[in-house]
Amino acid sequence: LDLFVGGRNVPGAYPQAPRSMLLRNDGQGRFTDATLEWAPDLEKVGMVTGAAFADIDGDRDPDLLLCGEWMPIRMFLNDRGALTDASQRFDTDLVGWWRSLAVADLDGDGDLDVVTGNIGLNNKFHPSKEKPLEIYMDDLDGTGTSDIVLAKHGSNGICVPVRGRECSSEQMPFIKERFSTYEDFSKADLNTLYGEENLARALHYSA
Repeated sequence: LDLFVGGRNVPGAYPQAPRSMLLRNDGQGRFTDATLEWAPDLEKVGMVTGAAFADIDGDRDPDLLLCGEWMPIRMFLNDRGALTDASQRFDTDLVGWWRSLAVADLDGDGDLDVVTGNIGLNNKFHPSKEKPLEIYMDDLDGTGTSDIVLAKHGSNGICVPVRGRECSSEQMPFIKERFSTYEDFSKADLNTLYGEENLARALHYSA
């Protein structure tokens, strides 16, 4: 048997995703990295939290299904040992904080169904497809270290930070300098607070 290793996150650099790998078993229990040969699209597939091998297309070889944070469900079909990205067969708009994944013939019709577990409703953000949560990661204050900004869409559709002025300025002190009062901060959208060019440069996910 060969082995898939899903990368979850880079320590100290959330939400950067590390490499995911396919390891080839030589039959003697020794594994070598065959990702570039078998499935180069897997290297930067995302922050993997769940995986399952199953014969999705009925050709008697194992295909690979993946889920993860800030990503859609991904499917890679096995074509004589090479895994090809066929994720478009799913609704790729269903980006989520997926936690788990399982495959079974649930309705007894002879083909496989996919069950995925998302973060659920027991969280303080309550994102939706219409109003997703946004995350940005970059050195936004020029200190040489990466900053994270979480943002949500208000009832008026404007994107604003999840954290208030106090918490935001603890991470990036320039916030207090530019927005001297809580009222000034409350009237500013995300682009006004952090700069449209800075946010465009940042690593950005939406779910």
